Amino acid sequence: MVGWRLALQAMPAKVDTSKFTPLFRQWLRIKQQLPGILVLFRLGDFYEMFGEDAEVGARELQLTLTSRECSPGQRIPMCGVPHHALDRYLRQLVEKGYRVAVVDQTEDPKKAKGLVRREVTRVVSAGRVLEDELLPGAQHNFLASVARVGDRFGVALVDLSTADFLVTEVPAGRAGTAGHRLLDTADATAVAEYEPLVDELARIGPAEILLASDLAGDEALRQVLAGRTTAPIAAAEEQPFVSPARELCEFFGVASLDGYGCADMPAAQAAAAQALRA
Repeated sequence: MVGWRLALQAMPAKVDTSKFTPLFRQWLRIKQQLPGILVLFRLGDFYEMFGEDAEVGARELQLTLTSRECSPGQRIPMCGVPHHALDRYLRQLVEKGYRVAVVDQTEDPKKAKGLVRREVTRVVSAGRVLEDELLPGAQHNFLASVARVGDRFGVALVDLSTADFLVTEVPAGRAGTAGHRLLDTADATAVAEYEPLVDELARIGPAEILLASDLAGDEALRQVLAGRTTAPIAAAEEQPFVSPARELCEFFGVASLDGYGCADMPAAQAAAAQALRA
């Protein structure tokens, strides 16, 4: 199945966090707010990864895995990259399908009273990259947001690096209409239903696919996507929309969507509003 490669735990289960030093309590507080995301934590001249993140980073980036004392008598896995080489290593992780949070020192260590304040300054993933040096050359870097309303799928395409924002709708397929791309492991009716959507996504070739929460749990859709695309898949947060059209109008500062050609496209509106929340 295509999807995020997750760092599922903050640290090995055997580590007792109750006696963590202030530095590691700070790291743990940030890490626990970012499930499934690798954390690069600025410490002096390096961005460090700890715990299971360090094991993933050492493996994927060919770094040396060391350890650091996190509490009296306890050590935690650690690896790191020089701060001046951050973007190079970020790109490698993003290309491998990981989401990565960058935690920076937000005050001058020389002026800090006690522990240096640190905060998440950016979260990077395949479809949510702004920096030119992290982008593949000469191609769009679309985040494809997908939602469903009735018998139509809405697709919104957002490229943060160019500010392109496009929407479209495709109808759900019908049983018996799917061709040779049907997967033996998925229900044929369900695959046929999704095939027009998957055809469109395969044609676009997005860097990342964001599925509405009701679609993200559908195993048939994930299987057919895995057979046609290599883009990582993320699930949108389950947040009800009072009115996607209203959210879009407020975002663009307009009274209606008539001028954008999608006033009568509720599925596209839902996908676009979902993309704005990502």
